[in-house]
Amino acid sequence: MKKVYVGIDAHKDENVFGSAYDGRCKGELIGKCSADMNRTLTFIRMFMKKNNLTKEQLHICYEAGPTGFVLARRLIKLGFDC
Repeated sequence: MKKVYVGIDAHKDENVFGSAYDGRCKGELIGKCSADMNRTLTFIRMFMKKNNLTKEQLHICYEAGPTGFVLARRLIKLGFDC
């Protein structure tokens, strides 16, 4: 099973996403979206669909801080590995 690591640079107004595939040295910027939770979830789900990924294959890390902690708690409640 392939693993994909998604890093989120979480800010008040906007989140920036990067990804790295298991066994691949270099990460890449995959995009940005509004920090609104619904838009962030839509962005993550679109990325998963585009790359044919399941929640089990996706590993999310976030920027520590007030916006990152809130985001992580919500993603964990939805079943994402954070």
